[in-house]
Amino acid sequence: MSSMPPLESLPVYNILLLGTTQSGKSTFLEGVKQYANPSYKVKHDRIGKGNKTCTQDVHTETVTTNLPVYRLYDLEADANEELDIFSMFLEESVRTFKKLLERDEGLMLSPEEMPDSKWARFRIIDTPGLDDTKGNDILNIAKTFSSLSDIDEIHLVLIINSFETPVLSSQEAAYKSYFQVFEELKNLLTIVHTKVPNIHRHPKDTKIGEKLLERTTIFNEIAGFEVPAKIIDCNLDEETGLTHVCLTRDTIREILKMATTKTPVLSHRTNVCKPPAMTTVDDALRKKYEQELDSVDKSISALNEAIKLDTQIQKYEEDISANNALIQELDTDDLIQVFDKRFDEEWKFSGWEWVEEHTMEFGPQEFTINRKRVTQQSVNILSEDGGEDEKYWRVRFSRKWVQSGYYHVVLSTTSRNKHKKLIDQWKTEIDVLNRTLVPLRELRAVVKHKTGESIDGTDPKEMLMQFQRRLNRCRKMMNHLTSKTLPMELFFQLANSGIYQGSDTSMKALETYLLEMFGEELEED
Repeated sequence: MSSMPPLESLPVYNILLLGTTQSGKSTFLEGVKQYANPSYKVKHDRIGKGNKTCTQDVHTETVTTNLPVYRLYDLEADANEELDIFSMFLEESVRTFKKLLERDEGLMLSPEEMPDSKWARFRIIDTPGLDDTKGNDILNIAKTFSSLSDIDEIHLVLIINSFETPVLSSQEAAYKSYFQVFEELKNLLTIVHTKVPNIHRHPKDTKIGEKLLERTTIFNEIAGFEVPAKIIDCNLDEETGLTHVCLTRDTIREILKMATTKTPVLSHRTNVCKPPAMTTVDDALRKKYEQELDSVDKSISALNEAIKLDTQIQKYEEDISANNALIQELDTDDLIQVFDKRFDEEWKFSGWEWVEEHTMEFGPQEFTINRKRVTQQSVNILSEDGGEDEKYWRVRFSRKWVQSGYYHVVLSTTSRNKHKKLIDQWKTEIDVLNRTLVPLRELRAVVKHKTGESIDGTDPKEMLMQFQRRLNRCRKMMNHLTSKTLPMELFFQLANSGIYQGSDTSMKALETYLLEMFGEELEED
């Protein structure tokens, strides 16, 4: 095996683990460490038992490996014949499959370096179970992502789902909250179904098929697309048979390889989307401030022509600013993954020399493809059209059944190309708004010099200032309450404030907190 280069020279791939208590996140992490170092002794005290979790806070560990393939050898055969464990799944008899799977004597398991093996560091972020904050998804999200301050990118997000435990509606809501706050992470999703007994994985054994389909459907609905899924037994007991160990470690290798092919997502963002638990309370408080704004407007109708103009001008300026911010965010050369497809289906046994052909295609689209990344093994490319600098891509390839080949492609385009139509639309809107603002500002200059009669003995200008302060107070609240996003730091502050603790969030507590943050006082009703 090749010697490992200096650690600081190795690429780092960050993998985020999400899942409920006892889903197998910590077990999976221990399995990864044992995959990278077969002599590693599993720390069973890090693996929870029953309903007890061993991950109370975000826990990060780095594993260094060159992604070896584990091969199984029959020591009782001539020349130590290699056993193709995946051929077991082609056995017609389930009984024969189970017999081969449970065989342990006369076998040797060996990690072997692949020709394309490259050393890399995999930083695995193990998070608390989604049910460890007693339903407070916001606190859980904040706890997870506030711990990523020293991590620039996320390369893979694994939802660790225990085959033994049902997915509760509260857990579905928690996952939805995660991916509503950080929607880009959905593109990095892979489901890892853990605790799936290898003994039931034969294609003819239907014991787990329906259950896995049900689970996969749930996560597909959460993500809004078909999420890649992996199956793993992950039994780390020392007496586990070598065939089981080989299956587990090669599955772990496949998962780690995925982290090296995905387009990463930046973890340091200026703003995040509000989760449903926040928007529900914000909407209730927003209605109160909508009514207050209406009351203020009616009370100062005799003096408010200037304020109305200010409001209109500010709205247009905010719209311009918002459009500029959107343009600035999208008008970049940052790459966006638009197509990620992998063909690695198991061969359906139908002969010794058969060759199967497959086609993958994407487009045509309105935008061009800027980058294409392909990983493949044991496939023959028959034809390929389009690709980089084109608006479409198509490939046709063949594979012999004995080769167990695969083909994986990831297509990306720049944010500027992907969102060109929107960017042009926003620029047009900005131009229209700027032209609209010219007469409004001229009228505002005229109104500024007007004087009015006193309504209740108070100078109109003083009243205007009083109502302006009240109006500004409402605006600050409305800007916060109507915004669908929050600055990252404010999100963490609100999450840790306890305001959104549990399901009984106090609207008044939120109002008090926000006004204090804005330097205002709560007016008694």
